Amino acid sequence: MHRAELAVDGRIAAPFSNEDAEMAWATNGAEARGQAVFRLEWPEPVCVADVAYSGRVAFLIEECFRQYELWLDDDAAPVAAGGFRRGSGPQEIVIEPRKARKLELRFLGSYGGGNPGAEEI
Repeated sequence: MHRAELAVDGRIAAPFSNEDAEMAWATNGAEARGQAVFRLEWPEPVCVADVAYSGRVAFLIEECFRQYELWLDDDAAPVAAGGFRRGSGPQEIVIEPRKARKLELRFLGSYGGGNPGAEEI
């Protein structure tokens, strides 16, 4: 119902609409405890210059992530780390452009909602 591929489909539910089933990715909050990893991988390297995260806010404004690390390929350290504001709309992580085959967004904490996730990444 809230599968990972739904965070890369271009569809975003309106805030507080209670209608993001089949439109957003969500974690099982009881198991995830505010943490998650979202991975993208391509067969050939692509240019990565920014990542936009739109938090899941169709039910509660707290169902979005707070802290993140952005990892590319098999790097020894993240290329970016920081925090997201609580709320709707895209939030960009801008990095020095480079080619990569793998992108991993590690969510380290949330705003405490029951099932944090993403409307779109």
